[in-house]
Amino acid sequence: MRFGGIIFGIAGLIAQPIGAQPLNLTLPQGAQLTVSETLNIASHALPKGPFQNGAVALQTFEAALARSAFRFDLAPDMTTQALMADLRSQIAAKGYVIGFECQTAQCGGFDFRFALDLLPEPDMHVDLGDFRYIHAEKGAGETHSAVAVLVSKSPKYGFVHIAELGENAAPAPKLIAASKSPEPASPYALGKPSVVQGAAFAAGKAVLETGGADALAGLAQWLKENPATTASLVGHTDSTGKAAANTALSRARANALRDVLISQFGIDGARLQAQGQGGGQPIASNDTAEGRAQNRRVEVVISAP
Repeated sequence: MRFGGIIFGIAGLIAQPIGAQPLNLTLPQGAQLTVSETLNIASHALPKGPFQNGAVALQTFEAALARSAFRFDLAPDMTTQALMADLRSQIAAKGYVIGFECQTAQCGGFDFRFALDLLPEPDMHVDLGDFRYIHAEKGAGETHSAVAVLVSKSPKYGFVHIAELGENAAPAPKLIAASKSPEPASPYALGKPSVVQGAAFAAGKAVLETGGADALAGLAQWLKENPATTASLVGHTDSTGKAAANTALSRARANALRDVLISQFGIDGARLQAQGQGGGQPIASNDTAEGRAQNRRVEVVISAP
């Protein structure tokens, strides 16, 4: 199944070495580059096998590196299987030999995902229940190159992450300002509350709505990468109900996120505190359903020793 779309070259804006053949993949219509990174030389490890026996088999390269993440509107019938099948055929057609490929549970789920060195959320989102990965190589010696592709999706969007190593690595196309995502130094500033986006709750409930657990992947990764930090999860409600009940409900919502971070992402519970503030700190009007939905939230506050 070939998706009609636009061809993105992970290359093309700088002079290429003689003989270099940058990878150009046709992505679904409307795909936008959200973030990219290019290094002239880098030490980069790519998984070449699943997570098993407590580790992921990695292949380390010392080479030029180009990484890019793309996002596009998800068609109702589009699956990660169909998307990866199309990209796989394109990669093979360009002379790459597929050395390893897997899907979600076959890869090793959460443990495999966090062995990947990916561009960060929200520019590259990974649904821990639905992702696919391919590792391919071609050439040898000075002409050796490798590519790793990961695809995933959210309820609204599809995501593709492409990493190229070797002589073919070069920058992705530049974007107009309106389509490029900001690249903050860190998504979490010490001591400053940040709403955990995507962690939504129905009125009066402390159970995460569909997809809420996946929204914690970015926070979990950040905590793993910053092991000296701790996090306070602070729950909030809308103004409906009595104050005492809202305080208990908001604490339960914070604990719901804490439980997911511990059970699904392996974060040490000693690093996580759960608190409830009730409905006294709204961020939107409680006079509308939309505003009340925004107020039903959990914020994270990061602390360091």
